[in-house]
Amino acid sequence: MYCLPDSAALKSALNATLKTFEENFYKYFDVGAYASYIADIYKAWKVIAITVGVAVLASILYLLILRCCAGVVIFFSIFAIIGAFGAGGYWLYYTRVQYEVADPNYKYMTYGAYALWGVAGTFFLITLCCLSRIRLAVAIMKVTSQFIYRTPSTLFLPVIFFILVLAWLLFWVFLAVYIGSVGTPGPRPAPL
Repeated sequence: MYCLPDSAALKSALNATLKTFEENFYKYFDVGAYASYIADIYKAWKVIAITVGVAVLASILYLLILRCCAGVVIFFSIFAIIGAFGAGGYWLYYTRVQYEVADPNYKYMTYGAYALWGVAGTFFLITLCCLSRIRLAVAIMKVTSQFIYRTPSTLFLPVIFFILVLAWLLFWVFLAVYIGSVGTPGPRPAPL
């Protein structure tokens, strides 16, 4: 013998649940704002597609540059950082003359210049101490860029996982909203 639920009672309970869900959904979420966001994305889909295409092409170009001259790019980046700290210190030191010696800004700019020069010097010394590791990193970058150049399908792996994670997130958000809209929260009676 089977016990089947009454279809009229089941339909009534389902309708009540859906009505509660709809009321809570429109009560707690500004649907008009989300519709506006989606409309903005719909209007700008060409720009987004072009941006994604340019980003992919730029990454492939960067991989080609790394494959050919990774050492130059990495050492240029390191010395550009050191130069930026040094130039920042120079700028602070020589623009401090706009203030009087008794002005606190004069002191702050002088100390800031010394601090930036200290950071640049420390970074330069760390670079000298780590030259062998930097050369190893350059070799690893060259091999990595060759691998990605030879197997370009690896560039699409993050896109696939992004889509999967987004679908998973949407599924769980839907479930959380559904569970949150069913019934009224309240304390449970204490067990005896």
